[in-house]
Amino acid sequence: MKNKIVKLTSILIVITYLTSCTNKSMISQSNKVLDEDNEMDDTIAIDIDDEEESNNSGIQKSENINKNSEDKQEKIDDIKGTEYKVMDGTYIEEVDNRNINIKFPQITGLVDEDNEKEINSLLKAEALKVLSYYEDDYSKEQHLNLDIKYSISLSNKYILSVQYFGLGELEKAPRPHKLFYTTNIDINLGKKLRLVELLNLDKELANMLFNAEFTPIAAPEETYVLKEDNTYEEVKASFISADNVDKTNSVFTFFTDESFVISVPALDALGGSAELKIKYQDLTKYLSDVNNEIKEFVTSYK
Repeated sequence: MKNKIVKLTSILIVITYLTSCTNKSMISQSNKVLDEDNEMDDTIAIDIDDEEESNNSGIQKSENINKNSEDKQEKIDDIKGTEYKVMDGTYIEEVDNRNINIKFPQITGLVDEDNEKEINSLLKAEALKVLSYYEDDYSKEQHLNLDIKYSISLSNKYILSVQYFGLGELEKAPRPHKLFYTTNIDINLGKKLRLVELLNLDKELANMLFNAEFTPIAAPEETYVLKEDNTYEEVKASFISADNVDKTNSVFTFFTDESFVISVPALDALGGSAELKIKYQDLTKYLSDVNNEIKEFVTSYK
């Protein structure tokens, strides 16, 4: 009996020991799992912080890019933006032997109303100067059909550049008279801007124009050189009188978004005129002492 009790006691001691070891192992493993979970939580927390920092950095960069883009656009708008609207004006004459229809631009919206009126009067007067082509006795004795339209090649707060084109048909003339003329308005000064006022017609410019290759309107693959048909003095004189709408002049200029364009007469087979486009960056060295705002506009294109 005593032996049985000893054996039983020994078994209980072993079971207790094993249970104790198992529990310690489970607790150790549990603690290890908790420790690993904590480490994972710490790692995740770090990742979240990094991601937020990265996102914030991206947002900042995006804001900087947008701000730069806005600044650039504001500068472009400041140069190219208009401060007025352009509307149609019309002159109609249907009496006796004259059937005349001339369209011309009129502006509205300028802060300076007196300047606006002055510009509108100038625009109308310049458009109607084409009538001077038909004031001689030969023209007055015939029926005249005259139809003139216009297009705006540049409209900004510095310059309004207008091209006029159309046909004049006299009853006994062998063919219609193809017409082209232009008007450039200095918006701030409310006056006409002519080539002779814009550029220094010195020897360097005169030589450049004399030898330049103009592009015919109807044959852009060909070239037209002034020196083939004119002397140096004749060319210089024609550019001095440019932009006047009268029978003695046939050289006109206009502005576009990128270039200053000079139009000269050419053979009918070439379209009646040829053009030389001078990029604004190439024009700066020829500029005369025009007002600073015109210079700002021309020199702003790089």
